[in-house]
Order: sequence, then structure tokens, then C-alpha cells
Amino acid sequence: MTKKAEKKRVLVVGDWCVDEHWILGEHRLPSAVRTGKRHYRALHQLNSTVRVISGAGLTCSMLQQAKDQRGERLFDVFSAGIWHERDTGYLRQLLEPHQGKGDTHFNLVHYTEPSPGPGANTEDGTLFNLAGIVEPLQIESLKSSAPTSTPYEYRFGTTRIIRLYANSGEDTEQISRVDWEVAPPGKEPGKLAWFPPGPLETSGQIDRECLGRFRDFLKSANPHVLVVEDLGKGVVCDAFVKWLVDNLAQPTPPECFVVMRSWKPTWLSHLERLSIRLLFLHKTAARDAQKKETIGNWYQLVRSTTSRARLSNKALEVIAALSARPQDSPSPSPAHVVIQANEWSLIGYDGATNAGIIQLLSDPVQSRIETAQASILFPTIIANLLGSTVPPTHGAAAESALIASVKRSFRYAIERVRKDLDERFHPVRVWDPAQHIPELRIPNAGLHADSTDDPTKDDPGNWVSVPQWNEEVAEWQQASKECGIIRKTARPPEPSPGPRIELWRAMTTLNDYVCMVESKRSSILRIIGKLKEFVSDRNRGLPRRKSVMVVADPGSGKTQLATALARSAGLYSIDFDISQMISRTDLLDCFDTIRATADEHSNRGLLVFVDEVNARVSSEEVYQAFLGPLENGTFIRQGRRFSMPDCFWFFVGTSTPTEGKAPDFVSRLDLQPQELINQRAEEKTIHLENVYLGAYLIRKSFPEVRYVSSAVLSLFGRLPITTTAREIVHLVRSFRDVQYAQVWASNVPDESLSLVCHTVTDKPRTPAGEQELGGFDEYKKNWRNGAVCSEEPIELHD
Repeated sequence: MTKKAEKKRVLVVGDWCVDEHWILGEHRLPSAVRTGKRHYRALHQLNSTVRVISGAGLTCSMLQQAKDQRGERLFDVFSAGIWHERDTGYLRQLLEPHQGKGDTHFNLVHYTEPSPGPGANTEDGTLFNLAGIVEPLQIESLKSSAPTSTPYEYRFGTTRIIRLYANSGEDTEQISRVDWEVAPPGKEPGKLAWFPPGPLETSGQIDRECLGRFRDFLKSANPHVLVVEDLGKGVVCDAFVKWLVDNLAQPTPPECFVVMRSWKPTWLSHLERLSIRLLFLHKTAARDAQKKETIGNWYQLVRSTTSRARLSNKALEVIAALSARPQDSPSPSPAHVVIQANEWSLIGYDGATNAGIIQLLSDPVQSRIETAQASILFPTIIANLLGSTVPPTHGAAAESALIASVKRSFRYAIERVRKDLDERFHPVRVWDPAQHIPELRIPNAGLHADSTDDPTKDDPGNWVSVPQWNEEVAEWQQASKECGIIRKTARPPEPSPGPRIELWRAMTTLNDYVCMVESKRSSILRIIGKLKEFVSDRNRGLPRRKSVMVVADPGSGKTQLATALARSAGLYSIDFDISQMISRTDLLDCFDTIRATADEHSNRGLLVFVDEVNARVSSEEVYQAFLGPLENGTFIRQGRRFSMPDCFWFFVGTSTPTEGKAPDFVSRLDLQPQELINQRAEEKTIHLENVYLGAYLIRKSFPEVRYVSSAVLSLFGRLPITTTAREIVHLVRSFRDVQYAQVWASNVPDESLSLVCHTVTDKPRTPAGEQELGGFDEYKKNWRNGAVCSEEPIELHD
């Protein structure tokens, strides 16, 4: 027995775009002139589909196409954006994907239905062009930027994005992108904005009559749901969103679904007055958050747990803050959050059930062509959350609505992208949207609770559940104090463990590098940002040199840092130590070695680690020798100029360069020198970092070890903050007679205990809750007999 589902009325506002995909082949026409470096011919046929709607238009189209199991459309969809005055009718046609078939550049005239002018809606009342509202502001902007004696007939444009793909046989790759985009006139600080700042109702820079027509449009639409899609092109801005919320908040505020391409835009705060149900972070917003919130990795792959991946502490904090709603919100329940952590990697948090999920599969379609998976996922998740009345079951327990929706949407996105890649980018086949875009059918829509739908059927993802979000937070709280020992029952299906220390928690900034001190994390994340820029440019065929410098004490783990950076970026690393060089010839030999190594490993790219850059060679500083390689990629030997390969330069010194040519050297770096020197203000975290570093080095030195005594971990936590990584390495290597996969106090020689007493008072540091002890002899005696810290086996997890 089925029951017809009530149609929800959905309003989509945001940036509308039209995408064009041009498949090109090499053209060899003898009579052709002015061909430039390459001459291409479009490989499309007369009935090909070149244009598709994108941005807020794609979301509008997909929601309009979404159907229930009976094949009936689920939503009445309305939308508003800014586009060319004559394009409204054409855009309305493109909402039905098959309408773009045969509309190619083989013909000059495009046949469309008549378009109403700016500030008017279509005959069926579903589209509204916001251009008419800001027409006065745009006219003033055009006059000031390009004065002319004749009036502008057209004042707005439809943003068109043209992507060019070169085909060589069976292989197709994107070669460039061209945007046709009119710059908006608004002057919001640091942002594009079509609307003037301040209250729109009283602004003298808008057409108030047109604003009134838009208010009537909203009343007619009377939406149950508001979807806000921001591509950073100016429609979604502070002034417009505030006005929109003012006119939608009463009497019953709609549910709100938001996609962001930047981190915490100012307009987001206005939406708090509505019932926010979903916040979707596009990968660009996720990267922005990583920089601004010093997140490091959103999640960490973990080898020693069946969970396979765990969320980082910063990720948990950021997601909780993003999901939380103010007390006066119409819906106090936390919002759902979905984060596109990478191209296909996803993190989902269900605010209603406090459960989450991580999708680890990085490239399920294995394509060299970038695909629009986020643009497909967002509206599909919305359709599933709104259209599915009964959540599916997974085993005996019901899966949350958000998690089920994310899984279904992921499956649909993969299917749709694969068909795109098989058909749209093939030089011979004709991509027909009517045949090759899979139908968006929402399971359970309009059905009673006896429906069965298994979200794991043919599930293409690699999913990791986070069933108890609060437990993740609690474990992080334990792992972030004293000796980092976690005393918590594990979640099924893992066996219930005893006390443990998990090394991955200290390496969420950079894999295989222990770093928990916030000032050091911030510096390393800035370096990683430049490294990612270098790799991104190189992958796009735009190799450019990048250079950074670290200031750190001797023995602080600089080599390990350089190795971890190179490994994280897939670069080949080569290192040089200036302090070991005798003459300038040695330095020039290094440049020759860099050239030869770059040729040998041209497929990987090169990280050049230069240690002790403060050192002198033949009583002279060496900064001047690097000016040419950093400035223009050349060096001079015996009066001849040689080119240097584009590489990532990683300089390390013991102090910030200030003498001689040092200021010139620093000015050529892509990042000001970053300090990795421990500060007393972060003493507690430094001691905790030493615990994790000691445990990590035990695992590296004695790979078979599974248990470490709590007394040994406590020993690492008592080391003075001036203790270097090299000293901790020597401490661990001094352990004797380690056997049976365990490290106990008896494995630590007496002379190694003296490290904890290298303080001014010659007394060991005493953590809270442990007794004050005297000098070295008394400390050694009490530590051996367990008076300082009891010996308890702590399991060592990667």
C-alpha cells in the first residue's frame, strides 16, 4: 500500500553558470593561417550536447528531475540568480538536460523561448532574474569603468565556463579553462558582490520596484526549503542574504541547505535565523578551513585499528562548532555537516543522532579528467534527505538519515560521473543526456515503513563509521593530557582494549612527524601549504620553484621533517649540509648534483633540503650563492650561466638570517622564515609531545614492541622542554635487553635517567598528582621501586 508524498516547494538561490565542454583534436589544415602554437578542431558532431547547466542551475535542475519510486517528481522548484537579460528562456530550457542536445557552435542562432527582461520571472513563475534589482548599481559601475556616450543595451552576462579537452586516440585530458564572466559592481571588502552593502530596503543603488516584484515572487513560491549555493561569483553576499532571511523567516522559516566554497563567509550568520539542516563544505572551503583553523589532516589512516581511519582533534572541534545552532534558532537541533575532504573523500556528521561516517575511496572512477562530483553530490543529498520518508536499515540497526543519504548519493554520483566519462568525453560517441544521465530515483519516497532498502548493496565506497561522536571527543581529551594514555572501551567490532597510547594522534599535522605544539603546527601547516602549491603547479604543467626556510635548534628533527614533507608530496628528496662544505666549489657541485638528480627523477619532482644555511664556507656566508637559483632558476660557474630545475627548496638554519646578503635571500623566499623553537608558554604540550615522540621512537627502534610501561612514558613526560629530538633518540637507543615485545623501567639504564634532572634545581619535573622528589639519586631510587609512577603495561598503537 503506497501513499502519495506531498510535494515540497524548494527555492534555490545562488550563482548560475553554463558549462561548455569542447573535445578537441589536432587539426592539420595546410591552408590554415594564424594558428598560434597549436591548431585544434572540435570533434563534436551536429547532434552533440556541448552546453549543460551548472552551479545553482544544476542544483535546481537535479531537484526538479528527482522522482519517487512511482516515477513522479518530488519537488516544485523555484530559483533566482543573475544572468543575461535575453537568457532566461534558454536557461529554463536547459533545466531539462535533453534540451541542450544539438545546440552546438555549428549553428550561430539558438532557438529558445522568449525571455522576460531583467527583474521579471518566467511565465510559469519558477525563475527570477535578480539583475533588475541591481541594474542602477551596474549602470553606474559601467559608466565609471568605461565611459561611453552611448547607453549600454545589455548590462549583465550569463557566466559561461568553457573547458577544453585534447583527445589523442583513446586518451582525453583537460588542457585549459576559459571563463566568460562579468565582474559584479559591489564593493564588499575582499569579496565579489552584486548587491550594495547595507540594508537593501533603503539603498539608493537598487531598483526598489523590482525588489518588490521579487518579494511577490517569494510569497508566490512560499518555499518549504531554501537552498543556498555560493560559487563566489557575487549573488550570495551579505546584504542579499540578510534581506532574503528577513523576508522568509516569518511566519514559518524554511529548512535551509547550504553549500560553501569559502570558510565561514559573513553571510552564513544571517541564515542562523532559519532552520539550517545541512552545511556542505566544497573541497575549496575544506582547504580554506585547513589553513585558517590549522586543522592539518581532516582524518588519519590508522593501521592498528579495524576502523582504518580516525578524525583529527581539530576536525572534531571544527565540525562541532559548524553544526551547533544558537539557542534562539528555530531549530535548536545541530545541523548535518558534509565535508568534501578531497576529490571523492567525504566526512559526514549527522547532527540528529551524533553519529558520523568517513568515505576513504580516493578515486573510484580512475580518470585523468577532473569531474564535478561535489556539484552532483550536494543536490542528491538534499533530494534524499527531503524525499526519503523512511531511513533504510543496515543489519539490525537503523542507519541515520544523513548517513543513508550520503551513501546513496555517493553511489549515484559515481554512476553519473562514469557515464559522463564513457560518453561525453569520447571523440566518436554522441553524449545524449536523455540516455546517459541516470534517473535520480529516491528510495522509500512515498512508501510506508515496511519498505526495505539496503544502502550497502553494490556500495562502491570505502566507508568507516563513527557511531559515537562523543566517544571520539572523549578519547581525544584523554590523549591530549599527561602521558596521552586512553582508558576507554573500544567500539564494536573492535575488541575491548586495555590502556593504550595511539601514535597517529600526534601526527595529524604531517604523517610520520610528531608535532603537537600549536606554534610548530601552524608553521608546518604554512610550509605544507606552499608545498601543495608547488605540487599543484607541477601537476598542471606549470612548474615553478618554491622556497621556504625553517629556524630550529640543532638536533630538533629537521631531517625527519624534510623526509616527511617529501614523502607526503611524493617528491624525491636530496639533502646538503653547508657546515660540511670547505669551499665555494663544493656549493657549485651541489647545484650540479641537483640538476642531475632532477633529470633522473623528472617524473616525481624534487625537494632540496639545505641544512645549516647560516654556516659559512671559507669564512663567507652562502646566501648570495642562492639568490640566482631562487630568483630566476640559474647559477653561474666559471663565468657561464646554467639553468636550475624547478624544485622545492627547504632551507634550515639556527637563526633568522640578518647579515650581509641575508635580507636579499629572505626576500626571495615564498614564506618568511618559520620558527620551530619550543616556547615556555607551551610547556605542557611540549612535555606531551615528548611522550609521543618517545613512544614513536620506541616503535621505530624496536618494531616488535607492543607494550610500554607507564613509568617509561612518564619518564619522557619529565624531560626538560629544552630536550631535543636527537637526545630522545639517544635515550631510546640506550634501552637495553628489550625483549618479549615489551619495554619496562628495567630496560632503562641509570645514566639515561639523568636526562630528567637537567634543570636549574636539579629536580625532576613532577606532573600533577605525583609526589615531589629530590635530586637524581633519590629520583632514581624511587623511580625504580615504583614510587614515582606505577608500572602498568600500555599498549602501543600506530
